[in-house]
Amino acid sequence: MDAAASALTMRQRALLMSAVFLLSAAMLGFQLLQVVILSLQLLPEAAFLVVSFSMLGLGCGGSIATMAIRRSPARASSQVFDRLWRCAVGFSVTAVAATIVTSRLHGLLALIVVNLVPYVFVGALLAFAFAAWSARATEIYFSDLLGAGLGCALIVALLDRLADAGTVAIVLAALAGVAAMLLGGALHVRRVVTAGLVAAAIVMLVPWTDALFTFAPAPEKFYGQLLARGDDGGHVARQSWNFLGRLDAFVPGPAIAAFDFARQAKDLTDAGCAFRLLFSNGYNWTFTVDFRGHEADGKRVFGHWVQNTPYVFTHAPQVLNLGSGGGGDVYLALANGAASATAIEINPLMIEAATRWYAHDWNGLWTRSGVEVRELDARTYVNTTDRTFDVITLNAVDTASTQASLLSVNYLYTTEAFAQYLRVLRPDGVIFLTRPREQLLRAVMAAVAALRLRGVDRIERHVAILGSGELLSAAVYATALTDDRVRTLQARVRDGDLGGALQYAPGLDASSNQFTTYFAAVRDGNEKDAAAVGIRMQPASDDRPYFYQLEPELPRSRAGQLLTFILASVTSIGAILIFAPLLRLSLPQKNRLLMGNIVYFGSLGIGFMLVEIPLMQKLSLLLGHPAYSVSVTLAGMLVFCGLGSLAAGAFGARQRDPIPIVLVAAATAVTLQAVLVDALPRAHLSTLASRVALALAFLAPGSFVLGMPFPLKLRTLARADDVLVPWAWAVNGLASVVGSVLALALSMQFGFHGTLLGAAGFYVAALAAHLFAGDDSRGTE
Repeated sequence: MDAAASALTMRQRALLMSAVFLLSAAMLGFQLLQVVILSLQLLPEAAFLVVSFSMLGLGCGGSIATMAIRRSPARASSQVFDRLWRCAVGFSVTAVAATIVTSRLHGLLALIVVNLVPYVFVGALLAFAFAAWSARATEIYFSDLLGAGLGCALIVALLDRLADAGTVAIVLAALAGVAAMLLGGALHVRRVVTAGLVAAAIVMLVPWTDALFTFAPAPEKFYGQLLARGDDGGHVARQSWNFLGRLDAFVPGPAIAAFDFARQAKDLTDAGCAFRLLFSNGYNWTFTVDFRGHEADGKRVFGHWVQNTPYVFTHAPQVLNLGSGGGGDVYLALANGAASATAIEINPLMIEAATRWYAHDWNGLWTRSGVEVRELDARTYVNTTDRTFDVITLNAVDTASTQASLLSVNYLYTTEAFAQYLRVLRPDGVIFLTRPREQLLRAVMAAVAALRLRGVDRIERHVAILGSGELLSAAVYATALTDDRVRTLQARVRDGDLGGALQYAPGLDASSNQFTTYFAAVRDGNEKDAAAVGIRMQPASDDRPYFYQLEPELPRSRAGQLLTFILASVTSIGAILIFAPLLRLSLPQKNRLLMGNIVYFGSLGIGFMLVEIPLMQKLSLLLGHPAYSVSVTLAGMLVFCGLGSLAAGAFGARQRDPIPIVLVAAATAVTLQAVLVDALPRAHLSTLASRVALALAFLAPGSFVLGMPFPLKLRTLARADDVLVPWAWAVNGLASVVGSVLALALSMQFGFHGTLLGAAGFYVAALAAHLFAGDDSRGTE
C-alpha cells in the first residue's frame, strides 16, 4: 500500500468517495445532455461524431495524469486532494462554459474541441485517485459507477422538470462544484469557500439562461432554413425541452411555399386557417391547425390527401394511429367516419403541445368521443395489446422523435413489427404508412416478409403504392385486393384524390419504377435478386433495426465510411495518448507488461460497450420508451457493476488470482444475455414498474460480474510501477470510445446478437492478456 493510501483517514475516505460519486453523476448527466443538445445543433451523424470524440477526453485526462505523476509524484494525501480539487473545479467551470459556447456553434471541429475539455478534468481526477489509492480501487470504482448510474436517472428528471437545457447544464456544473467543496474539506476551509463561491456563481447564471444559451437548429435542417429567412420564414410561438430534445411550435411565414413537402401549410393558410409546425429537435416535424371557422375550406384541402386511402374500403373503422404528432392523422380518421381513434405518441411534449398548448385546434379533436391518446412506444403498445383494429396508420413516424440518421435504429419498420401489426389487424383491415420513396420500399420489404411468415399467397396483390414526388404511401391489406378495388383506387386517383398518382397496384399497367420492379420479383419469387431497385434488399429486423441504412453494403456505404473514419481517428489519437506518457519508462520486461495490459484494459473497455449499447437498444422494446431504456439500462448496469466492484475487494482478498474466474464468468454471462434478451419483450407486463423490475433483474447478474475485472487488475499494477495505474485508466477510457463506435458497426453488420457474442470474445481476450502478462503485474495487498 502506497504512502498516500496509508495516510487516508476515515474522514478523507468519506469525502473522497462522496466527491467521486457526485462528480461522476454530473459527468454522466453532462454527456447525456450533450447528446440531447447536439441533436438540435447538428445533423444526426455529426452529433454522433462530436460525442464520440468528446469522450476521448477521459482517456486524454488519464494520459495527462500519467505524465504529471511521472514528473511530480504526490507523496502525501494533501497533494493528491489538491489535484483532485483543481480537477473538480475545472469540470464545474468548463461544463457550463462548453454548453454556452456549444449553443452558438455548428462547426464540427470547434464543437469537438469545446466539448472534449470538461471530460479531460474528470479523466484526470479519477486517474489521480486510482494512482494514489490503488489499494482502494474497488471502492473508488464503485463510487464512480454508482454516481454515473445516478447521473443517468438524474438527467431525465432534470430535463423533464426544468424543461430547459441551459438550466440543466447549470445544475450539473453546480453539482460538480459541490464535489469540489467536499474535496476542499480534506484540505483547508479556503478551498471549501472557493469551491462554494464557484458553485454559487454558476447558480446565479439561471436568470440569464435565455441570453447565455442560444441553442439553434443546424442551418441545413428544414427548421434552420426557415429561421434563416427571418420574418418571411415565420416566428417561434412556444418551445420546451425534455429528455428527447426540444419541441418548438413555429408559425410559418410566406417562405413556407418554397418547400414542396410543406405545401399543405400554404394551402391551409390560403383557406383561412392558422397553421403551426411542431419541430422535434429542429428536424422531425408535424403540424396542428386552427380552422378559425373555415373547416369546410380545410376539409376541401384535406380531401385530396393520400392519407384518405385507408378509409376507401372501410366503414366506421376502429383506427390505431401510431405516432399521432400534432393530430392530423386522427383528424382525418374522424373526418372519414372512424368510430374510434387510439393515438399512440412517444413524446410527452408532443402530447402536451397537441392537447394543451393548442387544445382548440382541429375543432377540439382531443376532447371528442372515441378519441384516446396514450404516451407509449408504438411497438410496445402493439406488442402488448389484445385489441384489434380496422386501420393502422404510421405516417412519417420515426422512433422516439429521433432524426432519421443512418446510425439510428427504428423498430417500427422491421419484419417483426409488421408481424405484430398484422396480428392486431382485422381480416379486412389495412396498414397505411408514408415515408420517403426508398425508405418506403424498405418498409414494404418488411411487410412482405411478415405476410410471407403468415403463409399469405400472392403477396403482390396485398399492397398498393400511392402518391407523387419523393414522399409516397403504401397500403398493406390483410386480404388481397380484388380487381374491382384496384379500379376504385384508379378512379379516385383520376379524380385528383389520394395523392394524385398510383405508383403500384396489382395488375396495374404502370410505368416501370422501383415498386413495380420489386413486386414483379415478389410475384416471381426472386425478390432477393432484384438488384435493380438499387437499395439494400434485406428488410430490417429487430436484431438489425437500422432501417435508414439503405445502401446494399455497409463497408462502402456512407454510414460505413463515417464509422471507419471515426474508428481510425479515435484509434490513432488513442495510440498517441497511450504510448506518449510511457516514453523512457524503465520496467522489467516492459514490452510484455505493457502489451499485456493494453490488451487487457482495452478489451474490457471495448467489451463493456459491446454489451451496453446492444442491451440499451434491445430493452427499449420491453420498457416502452427509449428514454426509459437509456436511463434504466445505463443506471442498472453501472450500479450493479459498482456493486460488483465493491464485492471484488472481498472476493479478491480470498483468492490468489481471482481475475481468470471473473473473466470466465463475464464471458459466460454476456453469452447468456445474448441468448435470453429476445424473450424479454414477449413478457406481457401491464405496468412500467414491472417492466423496469424485469429489466433490472435481467441486467443484475451479468453487470455484477462485469464490474469486477477492472478494479481487480488495477490494484495489482502498483507493484510494477505506480504510473501504470493512471495509464491503465487512460487505456480503458480510450478503448471505451473505440468500443462505442465498434458496437454500432458490428450491430449494423452482424446484429445485436452477434455484437453481444463479440463482447464475450473480448472478455476471453482479456483473460488471454492477463495470462500473457504473467506475475509481473501482480501485487500483494
